[in-house]
Amino acid sequence: MYYYNLIVDNRSRMTDIGYTYSSTQKLEIGTVVYVQFGKSVNPKMAVVISDADRDSIINSDITIKEILSVYEEFCLSKESVEIALWMTSRYAIRKIDALKLFFPQGKKAKRKSPKDMVLDTCGESMKIVRLTSEQETVVEEISSAIESKKNKTFLLHGVTGSGKTEVYFRAIERAIAHRKNIIYLVPEITHIDQILRRLVDRFGQDVISVIHSRLSPSQRFIQWQKVFEGKSRIVLGTRSALFVPMSNVGVVIMDEEHENAYKSDMTPKYETVDVAYKLSKINDAVLVLGSATPSVVSYYRAKTGIYSLIELKHRYNKAPLPSMSLIDMSEELREGNPGILSSKLYVEIYKTIERQKQVILFSNRRDITQVIESTCKKLFPKLSTVRLDMDIATKKDVATNTIREFELGLHDILIGTQIIAKSIDYKNVGLVGIISADSSIRSGDYRGGERTFQLITQVAGRAGRGDFYANVVVQTMDSDSFYINAAINNDYVGFYQREISFRQMMNYPPFSDIVEISILGKNLDICTKNMNEYLEYVGGINILKELEFLSPREDVSFQTKDNSKIIVMCKCPLKLRAKLVKTCNIFSVKMGKDRDGSTIMLDVNPY
Repeated sequence: MYYYNLIVDNRSRMTDIGYTYSSTQKLEIGTVVYVQFGKSVNPKMAVVISDADRDSIINSDITIKEILSVYEEFCLSKESVEIALWMTSRYAIRKIDALKLFFPQGKKAKRKSPKDMVLDTCGESMKIVRLTSEQETVVEEISSAIESKKNKTFLLHGVTGSGKTEVYFRAIERAIAHRKNIIYLVPEITHIDQILRRLVDRFGQDVISVIHSRLSPSQRFIQWQKVFEGKSRIVLGTRSALFVPMSNVGVVIMDEEHENAYKSDMTPKYETVDVAYKLSKINDAVLVLGSATPSVVSYYRAKTGIYSLIELKHRYNKAPLPSMSLIDMSEELREGNPGILSSKLYVEIYKTIERQKQVILFSNRRDITQVIESTCKKLFPKLSTVRLDMDIATKKDVATNTIREFELGLHDILIGTQIIAKSIDYKNVGLVGIISADSSIRSGDYRGGERTFQLITQVAGRAGRGDFYANVVVQTMDSDSFYINAAINNDYVGFYQREISFRQMMNYPPFSDIVEISILGKNLDICTKNMNEYLEYVGGINILKELEFLSPREDVSFQTKDNSKIIVMCKCPLKLRAKLVKTCNIFSVKMGKDRDGSTIMLDVNPY
């Protein structure tokens, strides 16, 4: 008889612990099984996470239930189980929730399976004649790490248009040559279409899978199954692609690593860059984090030796960065222009269209995109104007089709929010106009300045990616802003030096973790009572005296007829994060015993 510790798929956090079962057959870690659990009549699914101590079980009088059956359709790898259990200790998420991230994605079609969408994708060449000297140096560094088969993390800091994508593709080529597989992550679904076409052109359709949430369940299952069966060498997708059953991983790529879309804001909550770092370490793989505007945390890690910093300081073939103009909209108002477009931007739109180039108008505020669209249609009635923001992008294929149409020159002006601001390689954009550039600074988040710098730099980088000059017009009510001017001058180092000094003084990340602790319950009184008890419990632990808590507050945006939520923010020293997570897990069990229906959750460094 063999004995194993299992995590059972049960809803209660109280039962999210290891249970020992026996089996007449030897099982591997990651095997999925069915067991009888508690008083439930129906069998429960469970995952084997470790071998149990056979001697202690035999020498005890404990009755051990036997595993009912093994689920033959799939299993988890030992590495997947290790990552899932690590995630529970880092993010205070349930073990079963972390394990289920690695379960099959989508559902098998009941009738006829749909055609693989990758096989319908036509290739698109990037038309790279040769690498620049900077690219050659960077590719050689990454390739050496791949060939050594030792884990290493690179932060690739490259200006917009410097050829980071070609560096990724050369890394993929080298990994395939050494019989290794690749996970290629992008922050948004809208980025996938163009990259997929280019991957198909370079590597063919048969070796690629695509994973993201907009695929139909049956299509998503087809993509997952290709990986599970070992048919795919490259997996392209958003953050969920990190959890596919890819064996023999040699390279993990995170393009636009700074994007907050990589942070899961739904249960289970996790930070993709951390999981990618752990996955690459377990696989002795190379992790490449790429961005024109690296997050302050990532750049700090590179400067302190956790990552290796590699740089592309010039655009491909020394193409010039666009010319930047800063417009003070308060001056426009004083001169009698109350409109949303400055006089400068209005004139530049006309000039750009006369040169047969396209225009992008960007705003980080969803509430005025429609206003910009109606203004443009009124001022430029003969031009084709199209809008793309999250309100529109939720409709199936709308975002992909709109971007593709703009790439093909079917529209003159593209108006949008963050969805159009990054990663996509537009070849004919001669002008970018940034409306309300200072809106992120006023968000109240300590990262507001960082986001402002990143957004201006990223959206400006969509201009002039061909062999022609381009302009960027930045409109703001705060023309003296350090962050806006740093972006105008393309001064990432100057921005970083000031920002890291500010964060060190304030003890913000990367020098601490900001943790949101929330309790959900039937009403505000129950939530408040439990939160006060939790804070009293934590306050009684001497080693946690360094934690800094703000006063609890009600989350009025969450409140429903049946539930309330109370939140407290905590500034946690890095060394105490694991202990804070443990207090959450312990208190969660206590609340479960109280049976008042309350739950406690942590969100580490929330956006």
